[in-house]
Amino acid sequence: VDLTAGVARTGLPTIMSTGMSTLPEVAAAVERHRRENGGPLALLHCVSSYPAPLSEMNLRAMETLRTEFGVPVGLSDHSQGIETDIIAVALGAVIIEKHFTLDRRLPGPDHAMSTEPAEFTELVRAVERTRAALGNGIKTPVPSEIELRRISRRSIVTARAIPAGTVLTRELIAFKRPGGGIDPTELASVLGRRASRDLAPDVAISRDDLR
Repeated sequence: VDLTAGVARTGLPTIMSTGMSTLPEVAAAVERHRRENGGPLALLHCVSSYPAPLSEMNLRAMETLRTEFGVPVGLSDHSQGIETDIIAVALGAVIIEKHFTLDRRLPGPDHAMSTEPAEFTELVRAVERTRAALGNGIKTPVPSEIELRRISRRSIVTARAIPAGTVLTRELIAFKRPGGGIDPTELASVLGRRASRDLAPDVAISRDDLR
């Protein structure tokens, strides 16, 4: 209690790990921090087993912490490998704490479940790739799709030759690739209009072709 209150009084950014804690215990610690006007706070979900089995990692608890307390969350990871860290990032972790050792064969309680240099390097790269793959959440075609979208989508085209002045009906119209012309979803804006010029068969209809 004194430690968390004392840290809060410094006003410094604080990272609080939650290993072995219940949600009410975490809530009490967060309340002490806020009561002392503590600095910015982040909470780390943690399973304090060495190593922590994957079946007990309960990574969705990060979502609970973020929802309950409205703070950035992360993972204090005691599992072996890097899979849980990648999943944690995909679930919104902004901090990953991982034990590091030069050699897992060294004596001591933490070395066997720690990350060696090569694996730590791969962890950092995997986290960067995961963040890149997550994107911004806006559903829209990405740059690499634009040309394929143009080729794959369809346009409104003439099903046969259409003399100038003809009223366009569904029988005179077809939908064909590529896209780039009037989209078939806009068919209603074309039907009933008159051709402003003679239109050859199997050509895309543009707005300039309508009156």
